[in-house]
Amino acid sequence: MNNVRCADSALHRNLGYWSVDIRRGTVCLDRTAASLLGLAAGDSRDLHETLSRFSTLDRARLIEGALKAFQTRTVFDIRVVTGAKRDVHVHLIGGRGYSGRDADAELHGIVEALPPSKRFGIASGPLGMQVRAAEAR
Repeated sequence: MNNVRCADSALHRNLGYWSVDIRRGTVCLDRTAASLLGLAAGDSRDLHETLSRFSTLDRARLIEGALKAFQTRTVFDIRVVTGAKRDVHVHLIGGRGYSGRDADAELHGIVEALPPSKRFGIASGPLGMQVRAAEAR
């Protein structure tokens, strides 16, 4: 039983949830996602502030992948480097979704910290991202 708790605890430290309200230009991060991005935990924050945590190249790839996924109702899957010192490798997966608050579509997804053994070697599409088709809501 102790091993299960350790595995759950390790997973929780390495896997976070995020949500983007495109209309308001805000991002909601859980405690783990905020920590992985080098940000203080909080209810919601400015989208530009959050995107500034990524290098210019990674930011462009992330925005392109997220917008394409949003518009085409697909899922984006991208690996980027973030953190205050640009030393945290993360895997972002997300796509179009809806919250219970209103009828406007948003972007929702997860962020996973990548251990050194998984930082490279992803089969990538254009600009280093993978896009997979998903069921439209």
